[in-house]
Amino acid sequence: MKIIKLFVLIILLVVFSVPFLCFAGQPDSEIWEPFAKDRYYNKKNITKTQNIITVWTYGTVADDIRKKRLANIKAPEKSKKYQRFDHFTILNKVDCQKKVTKIEKVLEYDNRGQVLETIVNKDDAWGMIEAGGEHEKLLNKVCNTTNK
Repeated sequence: MKIIKLFVLIILLVVFSVPFLCFAGQPDSEIWEPFAKDRYYNKKNITKTQNIITVWTYGTVADDIRKKRLANIKAPEKSKKYQRFDHFTILNKVDCQKKVTKIEKVLEYDNRGQVLETIVNKDDAWGMIEAGGEHEKLLNKVCNTTNK
């Protein structure tokens, strides 16, 4: 009888703990403000130089994004770490006047907050902001926020 109770208890613990391990949660609302689905910007740390705003964004990782990222990884050790891929932050530059954007840096994290990889963009090119896309939503939030 004790074995059955122990077995049921273990099953319940596994069932109730799995969602916390599999799904990224929302970041701290004191720091991060939503601007698109599962995307947030750091409202406490926005810098502006002339018309260019530098801001960190945060994105949660859904299962489909995790699977796509895993498909691009060839090294078994790295692939194992990315099983826990949970969220990412991006250092963005947004030119409010020209309506262009540039990604400076991407940090990918596991579900324990450990950095999996840091990617630095060495390309100086700016990209046009697509109407209705995430970058336009970010532009509308940060450019309007800093102009108040």
